[in-house]
Parts: sequence; C-alpha cells; structure tokens
Amino acid sequence: MAWLLCQPGAESILEARNGRGESPLCLATRLCRGCVAMRLVEALADPGACDNEGESAEAMDLDGLLREAERDELCRQAAKEDRLLAAVAEARRKREELDWRRRLFETMGQEDDDFCRFESHQDLESTDTGRPDSWMDDIAAQAEARAAGSVSMSQILAEAAAAAQPAAEPKADFDPGPPPSGKRPGAAKPEAAESSQPAAPEDPEAAAEARLEARRRDEAKWKKLEAKVDEAGQSETPLRLWEAELPWPSGTAENPLHVDASGHPKVVRSQLRAGLLRWHPDKFEQRFGRFLPVDDKARSSILGRVKALAQQLTRLMAALPDS
Repeated sequence: MAWLLCQPGAESILEARNGRGESPLCLATRLCRGCVAMRLVEALADPGACDNEGESAEAMDLDGLLREAERDELCRQAAKEDRLLAAVAEARRKREELDWRRRLFETMGQEDDDFCRFESHQDLESTDTGRPDSWMDDIAAQAEARAAGSVSMSQILAEAAAAAQPAAEPKADFDPGPPPSGKRPGAAKPEAAESSQPAAPEDPEAAAEARLEARRRDEAKWKKLEAKVDEAGQSETPLRLWEAELPWPSGTAENPLHVDASGHPKVVRSQLRAGLLRWHPDKFEQRFGRFLPVDDKARSSILGRVKALAQQLTRLMAALPDS
C-alpha cells in the first residue's frame, strides 16, 4: 500500500470514487481499516471528501481510528521488541549454562576421586561442654524469670479500663448567656446573591458537530461550483463567476476551513493540503480563470482574496508539528 501511494500518478488513486461516491479514505474509514486509512492520510488524501450521501471520513471519527491504529502499531512494536529481548536472554542463559557446565567438568576432573571436601567437617554440637540439652534448660529458665516479674491479665484489663474512662469536666460557675448580637454561635452568614450567572460551558460534542456541518456545507458548495463549471464547459452558454457566487470557506480569517486544532496532526495536514489544492492562486486561475469577470477590478479582487486565503492556509500548515 505504501509503495503504491509513492508511485507517480498516486493522486488519481486518492481521488478515485466507487459507485457510491466513496473515496478510498472514506471507504477505509467506514470499514475501520486503520492502517490503510493511516497510509492514505500520510499520502495527503482529503478527509473532507464526501460520498453521495454527504458522509465524509472526518465525520466518521477518522481521528479516533488513526489514534487507535497508532496504538496498535506501538503495541506490535513493543511485542516485537519483547520477543527479541526474550530470545537474547534465552541465548545468554544457554551460553552461561554451557560455560558453567564446562568449568564444572574441568574442576571435577582436577580433583582426586578419593578426596571428599566435606570429610573434615565436624558437628559443632558435639563440641559443647555442657549436656546436649543445656541450651533448652537455659531457655526454660529465662521464661520462668519473665513469668515471675510479669503482671496478671486481670490487672492489665483493669488498668486499660481505667485509662479509657474520660475525666470529669468541671462545672461552669456562671451561664454566659446568648451572645450580644443575638445570633447563634456558628451561624453562617447569608452570602450575597451573585448579580450575574456564569456562562454555561460549551458542549464539545455540539461544537464538533457544528464544525463538521459547516465543512459539509462548504464541500457541497464546492461540488456545486464544479458541476456548474463542467456543465458550462460542455455547452456554449457563457458563464461568469462573480465574487459573491464563489464558494468561499465559511470559517474565520484565522481558521477558514473549520479545521479542528486538537485533531490528529496528519488529518489536519491533509485538510489544509486539500484546501491549498483548491485555493492556490495558480491552480484556481488555471481552472476558473476563463469564467472570471473580464473587468480588471472585479477580477483582481477575486484573485487577491484567493491569494490571501492560500497564504493563510500555508501559514497554518507551516505551524503544524513535523510528523
């Protein structure tokens, strides 16, 4: 798969569609083929390409699929390293065992068969000057001495019960009465009601759904433009694309494509790359230049806006971490 995507003309594979309008990345995401989706995204396939039903790979949790594929890849690498380390440890153990056996046989060959290295070992208890059971008598004597000086269990329990009784508290000479303020001691003061309620936190799922819906609308507008241009190319009816009719991205100036900054870096890079392929000034003018207004002012305004958009996408791509 990786070799195929590195060959010349691989861009046609990334943009291919089946009967349902699914791109290879969309189909791999739908079938949960994480490794295939990873290779396609690394080849900068467009995650926002929609099928005939309006579904795209990024709307089917492409980020989660890629992160799961990365975790699986790390687990496979860790398992491979563990197997390699186990094989090295086993080989080392066998080598050390063979070396130990060799040294043992060499040592045994140098010794005399009639010599026993333990024959001079003597029993230490036989050298004791006292009786064989003298050490037991000493232990019994020590136990009797401790028992003679110890207190009984009843005395221990009585002392523990006396220590557990609380001491009697002295009675107060006078009643202090209520506090001067007339309030109960320890009464909590009512807090002042806040004048303004804090803003409710934004729902991440709702924000993600709104972002995906905005990208779907932008994709649908772009497809409509492509269909209009293709139809105009086959007919003799002149077509003019004015600035207000072009499908400009609906995002902010900082994030025109509604890219999720917290998404997978490879997905973000593919999204920005797809936007650059559309809004690059040279590519845009080559594809739609003959349909732009003839008036220099209107034409320059459109191309200037396209150039500014491409520059912003280039800055966003340059800010991405190297993968």
